[in-house]
Amino acid sequence: MKKAVHTTSAPVQRIDVPIEVKVLIHAPIENVYQTLTTSEGWDAWFTTGMTLDLSKKEDFEFVWKDWGVDHISTKVRAKVKSYSDNQHFSFYWNYGLHNGPTLVCIEMKDTVKGVIIKLTETGYPDSNEGCAMLVDCSTGWGEALTLLKFYLEKNISTKGDF
Repeated sequence: MKKAVHTTSAPVQRIDVPIEVKVLIHAPIENVYQTLTTSEGWDAWFTTGMTLDLSKKEDFEFVWKDWGVDHISTKVRAKVKSYSDNQHFSFYWNYGLHNGPTLVCIEMKDTVKGVIIKLTETGYPDSNEGCAMLVDCSTGWGEALTLLKFYLEKNISTKGDF
């Protein structure tokens, strides 16, 4: 009789440093929230075929077709973690990692000067790949929030200007 061999892999160690990006946007908080929680909102300034519908409470996809100077076409699956009207939206996604997912949290705070958006992303694996993606996504989220600011404040979308 053969003995059953039980193997367990060690949990993936995670980098204990989050990405954190903040931006002030001069727009009504309802507009900011709607832009960040609907397919139409994301597609207006950043994606090209997003499948987000919070009312269905199901997984969604970020979709980019011919995006950027390198004309990248890709899809990234995501899963809603939580949301609260005009306050926050969070999701898990696996943007190019073998040991994902990471958690993206977008907090919105209405102030007299405008809406402060604080985006954090956590959970990158402590590996060369994880470190490279952390750096890549740090700059990517900074760029994304800048594009969001242009769109919401000036109605400028640069997504076709590559």
